[in-house]
Amino acid sequence: MDSTILSFLTLSNSIVFSLYRCFSTDEVEIDYKPTTLDKQLSKKILWYLSHFTYSNTLLLTIYFGLRLFDYKYDQLFLSISPIALSVNINYFLILYPKERQTKNIKLYQLSYHNIVQHYFTTFIILNELKYVEYDHYYYILNYNYVILYGIAITYFNYYYRNIWTYGIADLYTYKGWKLFFQFKFVSLFSSLSLYYLKKYLY
Repeated sequence: MDSTILSFLTLSNSIVFSLYRCFSTDEVEIDYKPTTLDKQLSKKILWYLSHFTYSNTLLLTIYFGLRLFDYKYDQLFLSISPIALSVNINYFLILYPKERQTKNIKLYQLSYHNIVQHYFTTFIILNELKYVEYDHYYYILNYNYVILYGIAITYFNYYYRNIWTYGIADLYTYKGWKLFFQFKFVSLFSSLSLYYLKKYLY
């Protein structure tokens, strides 16, 4: 229970800080224009939810919130956790190098919510894996539910805000779908890794 409380507080604090930044910043990003395109509250919320990092952290927080009240939804965890690991890997492979190049941001300069949502979630997931059960082998494919959400929210974000998520997830181009399948492949690898870790290590 102690680790559940710690995980819940860590994740919920990161959400509070990331939401505060979302609603208060005037800093223009490649897919976020808070002073022009995204002045409306609905557009700010949609931008937030269209990012796998934020929406996935929100789902993880809901999972740990339910665990606090002894509601255990293993399938929810098994749907979210591979995506969270994939987000972390892709962040340090694709997004962080771009930020470092354009904004000259060093690792130690990343914000609290960035560090939690792209780094600490890995350890939170590996710790929680001890308490989760795979009732069926095909649970390793549960992450596809979140992938489908990602496709839907990416299109909706584009049609409502007229800008693609991350500025690169253009699902009308080969490059956009290549990035999507790269993310899906890493998510599958993450899901398989969690399954075999659980089977042979825990």
